[in-house]
Amino acid sequence: MPPPKRSRLTRHTGFWNDFKGGFTLAEVLITLGIIGVVSALTIPNLIAKYQEKVHLTRLKKTASELTNAYNLAIAENSSVNTWSSGTSMTQHGQALNDVLSKYLKYVKVCEKYSKACASPAIHNRNGTKYWTTNPFDYYSNGAVKYFLADGSVIQIKAYVGDGYTSNWCKYPSNYSHYLYKCGEILVDTNGFKGPNRNGVDVFKFLIMQDKLLPLGAKDDHNIENFTACNGTSGYGEAFGTCTAWALYNENMDYLHCPDKLSWDGKHSCK
Repeated sequence: MPPPKRSRLTRHTGFWNDFKGGFTLAEVLITLGIIGVVSALTIPNLIAKYQEKVHLTRLKKTASELTNAYNLAIAENSSVNTWSSGTSMTQHGQALNDVLSKYLKYVKVCEKYSKACASPAIHNRNGTKYWTTNPFDYYSNGAVKYFLADGSVIQIKAYVGDGYTSNWCKYPSNYSHYLYKCGEILVDTNGFKGPNRNGVDVFKFLIMQDKLLPLGAKDDHNIENFTACNGTSGYGEAFGTCTAWALYNENMDYLHCPDKLSWDGKHSCK
């Protein structure tokens, strides 16, 4: 005669009793330990990747706003080389700021160094200190620093490669980006907030006669190319040279595998 069938409740209760006796305290602790180790290894990487996405988003937004302001300035005031009638970099810089400031939304402006305008120290990609003084606090070549309404800080100044004033803003962007530039715009996308690190929240754009260009593009001078961002140029790490890479490739992988990246090779660590 077959054994009587147990009720559903009896069957479930028996299973639960078997289940309860299936794991010892040691096994539970080991499992929790494994979960803790895996979390410790993966969560920091996930947080770091998320933060990089945030910094990239802010860079794209700042780049868009600066480009729009610059294009509008050119449309209403002709090409940049007509903005200045001066003969020195200081006069050229003052002319750049006089025009461009009309198209910027800023809450504070600094034309010379003061404690109220001082910026934190800038760091290299690897976290070491970049210079003893923040590049934003060098008020040369007519430089003016603006605290923008979105929380970013920029500095606009006149500049030309190798210091030849006669080459200032002489040709449009299809000529040398190094010799014939009109100036530079230094950008800290989140102002005084950290990490104030080259290629993370600190970048640079070139003011050319006809357009605004992110620094570090493939055809830039070797002092200012991506090789000066990933440390293979022979000139050391240069300020802002990661900008074009971050914008064009939409990643900051130079923070993780700089020796594997190049404009003619891999564009990511993957």
